[in-house]
Amino acid sequence: MGVAGEIIRATIEYTVPNASDCINVFTFELSNSADDADILQAFEDWVDNDWGPAWQDFASTACSLVGGQVDVINQDGTVDRNLGLYSRSIAGTTGSEAAPSVLGGYIQGNTNIAKTRGRKYIPGIPEDSIDSGLLDAEVLADLAVFLVLYLAGIEVEVGTDLVAGVLARVLEQFVPFADNGKVSDIPAVQRRRKPGVGS
Repeated sequence: MGVAGEIIRATIEYTVPNASDCINVFTFELSNSADDADILQAFEDWVDNDWGPAWQDFASTACSLVGGQVDVINQDGTVDRNLGLYSRSIAGTTGSEAAPSVLGGYIQGNTNIAKTRGRKYIPGIPEDSIDSGLLDAEVLADLAVFLVLYLAGIEVEVGTDLVAGVLARVLEQFVPFADNGKVSDIPAVQRRRKPGVGS
């Protein structure tokens, strides 16, 4: 049973050509008590109905969203308990080769604490969406949708939400997002482990 104030960490995993681990990590605070199964289901529904379709429209056909997991974590970032795994098979629909796996779309969610912010590197950018080193207008519109979803949080049930934000490691506390952030037309570079390298 989840209780108010617990910190929830949820992941989305993708497959991208020439990349090993390709994961987005989301952090929430539970606003009210809820069953663990309902928390997991709420995140899965959000993937199915919101993030997944937005990503599918954004990403190259060479890439797929394949699943993830949801955990309750402590304020130091360690896992308290696992709420479950989920799997999906959501392929990108943009008919172009994927850009190099180190490149991603960039969104940033701001908080009311200076230098405490959340960042997401969205994988799967189609190669033909980059023109003269910048992302085209269609991809920027997709990133704006991702930013809205990132900031908004998720309803578990009436009166109970997963409030979106970040776990500030230095403060060892959850910090919710303010209602603002940014996207960039410059492809973001995120170092990715080469296939077969490391554990």
